Amino acid sequence: MQKNEYYLTQSIKVSDTSDHTNFNALAATTSILSNAFNDKQYPTEGISSCLSLNYISGTEKNIPGTTSNNTTNQQYDHNFYLLKGNYDRYFKISKHFTFGLMAEGVYSNQKPFSNYVSTILSAPSFNPIPHSKTIYLNNFHANKYLASGIKGIFKLSDGFHIRAEAYGFAPVNEIMETTNNMAVYDENNFSTIKFMGSGALVFQSALGPVSFSVNYYDKSQTKFFAMLNIGYILFNRKGY
Repeated sequence: MQKNEYYLTQSIKVSDTSDHTNFNALAATTSILSNAFNDKQYPTEGISSCLSLNYISGTEKNIPGTTSNNTTNQQYDHNFYLLKGNYDRYFKISKHFTFGLMAEGVYSNQKPFSNYVSTILSAPSFNPIPHSKTIYLNNFHANKYLASGIKGIFKLSDGFHIRAEAYGFAPVNEIMETTNNMAVYDENNFSTIKFMGSGALVFQSALGPVSFSVNYYDKSQTKFFAMLNIGYILFNRKGY
């Protein structure tokens, strides 16, 4: 089960209540996975690749809050498939410098959910930077997209390195918000490209990575985020 609580507007009052969307689903998955990275987070060597196919069948139940245009509970059935491929590789250029390349693609025939936010939250997300997994980035969710990135790593020692990363994200049909908070798909293919980037100083300790990073996201409002982190940034895996 996937449970989400959210507001449909950015300006809310203390008395406002959130929307609730529950998605009860069964998922069948097959995947081919290979991972030869030297570290789980902030790797500097190795190759990782994955190809997966999912079929998802379930029921969405939406309980509107005070920021919703709806006043009654809604229920919808969803049946869709999701194909995802990812390739990530590091090339050692010299003793101190490593260059990385990655590419990712997703294709799904998933239909919109009951509103824009629930559609975004149910759609696959592009999160190549550890910090990007910790915040809501509506510009980097889509049911069909292509993405790629480059990484430059300068090793100061066996445990210390500096890394700079830049990524581009291109939804095939961007998820758009209508005036009544509903979701529609842009009919124009690749109508927009969004960028994100990160610069980080990383120390791989015996207890996990210690890092200080500055991260940029192509979005409205706050674009830059600084983070000091000790240990791994871990989340439970999604059901699909």
